Amino acid sequence: YRAYLDGRHELRRDEREQIGFRVAKQAGLETMYCVDDWGRGYADIDEIMNGSDTMARQKFIDYFYHSPDSHLIHHGEQVFKTKGILEQLRLSNDEENIKKDLGNYLISVFKYETEDNPQFGVDFTSGWWFNRNLRIFRNIQRINPTPDDRILVIFGSGHLNILNPLFEASPEFLLVPAKDYLE
Repeated sequence: YRAYLDGRHELRRDEREQIGFRVAKQAGLETMYCVDDWGRGYADIDEIMNGSDTMARQKFIDYFYHSPDSHLIHHGEQVFKTKGILEQLRLSNDEENIKKDLGNYLISVFKYETEDNPQFGVDFTSGWWFNRNLRIFRNIQRINPTPDDRILVIFGSGHLNILNPLFEASPEFLLVPAKDYLE
């Protein structure tokens, strides 16, 4: 971010830079906080993902990308190229689309089972996705905001289905939906 402010960095193609850097610069902010994190898995998940049994890993990866539930996955409407980024952000922040995105994490790989672990997919998803978002939320708490601070959290729309309820439930934060700013 500092290099961008100093004119030494060309923006890459992701929401952190395209939106985050630009909004932070426009607001005159000197500091941005990186709060992304990766979830933590279980030992048996790590064994398949990082162990020596390449056939078990490949079987899981094939299921991950080509599960029998693939036809059920919600793919939000893509209007960026025809209606622009603002309309795409409105759709991505629509409550119904957020809810449908959560459903994507409750099918497909979520249902994957191994002979030794019928809950393998649940364990994988809870570490890879749910734990990841809990860690992101905790990293936001660690910024130690004051009651007067306003925080803009920028993540892909798939994260909203977990982060929004965490902010809504937290006694420390007041969630103001992005749609209020996108009208």
